[in-house]
Amino acid sequence: MMRCRVCKCSEREPCNPPCAWEAPGLCTTCAAAIAALVRWEEDALNARFAALVRAAKAYIDSPFIQASRTARGVGKRASA
Repeated sequence: MMRCRVCKCSEREPCNPPCAWEAPGLCTTCAAAIAALVRWEEDALNARFAALVRAAKAYIDSPFIQASRTARGVGKRASA
């Protein structure tokens, strides 16, 4: 008899609501929960990356960094 490796449900004792088999040893309820966790993690990582980009941009645009770049001549375009 097959059992889900995550929740241990079986054909005789299915999840509530009743599930089916997504793959050998994995029921559809647990597969859906795993997929939701993966999506949540990816969204969290993307949010952290976006926050890092905003922080980096704020740092680069800060008056101290801009003054330092201007003093060193960084970012100036060559005259034609």
